[in-house]
Amino acid sequence: MRAMIFAAFAALCVINLTACVTTQTTNDVTQNDTDSANTPPSAPEQPYKVMGWVERVQVGTLDFTPPAKLDSGAKTSSIDAEIIRTFKENDQEYIVFRVSFDEKEGGEQIFEAPITRWVRIKRKGGDKDYIRRPVVEMTFCIGGDRIKEEVNLSDREHFTYPILIGRNMLKDNILIDSSKTFTHSPSCLTK
Repeated sequence: MRAMIFAAFAALCVINLTACVTTQTTNDVTQNDTDSANTPPSAPEQPYKVMGWVERVQVGTLDFTPPAKLDSGAKTSSIDAEIIRTFKENDQEYIVFRVSFDEKEGGEQIFEAPITRWVRIKRKGGDKDYIRRPVVEMTFCIGGDRIKEEVNLSDREHFTYPILIGRNMLKDNILIDSSKTFTHSPSCLTK
């Protein structure tokens, strides 16, 4: 009986070792065939900046730098704005709007810009109603980069931060470290 158990055990060991050698040989061949497919992509032309989830940004060429929330969940950026009026000139729709920040962050500023498009934003809470918002192009300085992109004008009065920087401004070279805030200063003030 002992001899049969020993023989069965020895046979299983030989089978396992044979399977391991065969698998290793197959993996070696497969690995050599796929080495070129697993080559890591080349480094991006410009390095990514790692920024906090809240940063100060410069609005346009103005000297004030309000805080902005960097949000990779938002497709388009938005700014807290009060719409004063819209008008049409030469078949182009324009908007006059006011942005107001704390006095220490620059106070109030009035802008006039062409409307690039209108967007429908779904209301919070899953309502089926939509809010229609105008979109304009604005320039922001984020870190040391001046970025001109679309921004929707919205009432952000009930939000902590007056500006939301969405993926349309983050996409080229900004990564968000959600454990940090205020890691960069907008250094485009004199550019």
